[in-house]
Amino acid sequence: MSAPDWTLRVGPVLNSRHWAVLSFVFVLLTNGAAIYLFDDVAKHTAFWSNVWVWYALVDVGLMFLLLAAMTVHLWQWRMEQVSAFGLLAGVCTLNLLLPSYIGIATYSAAPLGLKLLLWGCLLAYQGWFALGIVRAYRRVWNEPSLRKLLLVEKDDHFLFLHQGENIVRGKVGFQLHCSPLTMIVFMVIGFGTFFIRKPLTNYFDVNWVPIAYAIMSVPLATLATAMIVISIQYFIYPHRLTRETGKVVYLDKLSKPPGKEGNPC
Repeated sequence: MSAPDWTLRVGPVLNSRHWAVLSFVFVLLTNGAAIYLFDDVAKHTAFWSNVWVWYALVDVGLMFLLLAAMTVHLWQWRMEQVSAFGLLAGVCTLNLLLPSYIGIATYSAAPLGLKLLLWGCLLAYQGWFALGIVRAYRRVWNEPSLRKLLLVEKDDHFLFLHQGENIVRGKVGFQLHCSPLTMIVFMVIGFGTFFIRKPLTNYFDVNWVPIAYAIMSVPLATLATAMIVISIQYFIYPHRLTRETGKVVYLDKLSKPPGKEGNPC
């Protein structure tokens, strides 16, 4: 079984090698910034003793291996490949958004109880947001009327319609990030800490800018959480479909769902 022509599904402007090069630049920039911020917050921890620095370096290595695979013919935009790409891209985005928060919750001078509370609040908030996405995708794959907007069955494979996914998101009513109001509230709180920056910096033994960024980044990180959780769904449900039918599921970014205007399928 041969994969359908990627130019008909993903687009002729950027091929897999172009995506690999652009993504690698993104990986270096995001993880480079993350390493700097991880180290900046952990003033009293040696650079190579900082566990989060090693975490970011491992992430770069994994992404490099994945992007190397994108430069060869093994990359066909199968949904499990899309899942791996989206998962690591989401982690890189998370690294860019949350290094100050994670660094403060790990290496600041705050007492252990407060550090655990910071970790608990972060995991609870992001977990609650992720659970909503999991429930939405479960509903999509369990309801035939929604599922048919995502999948087109061919003789020997399925196509996963990205444009159909955009329609489905509107029907089930979930967003890729938290509400703008939530972001504004956290930004106001973050900037508001400027007026109490001295006691905060003394308490945490961290400069004010990382403290403000840590607060403002929490709602923004829901975008990265969404990328990670959706990527996991990209693996679970298509893999289940392949196991049941023997047909591989490929990504199709260009085609519209059956019955929609301009559908080329």
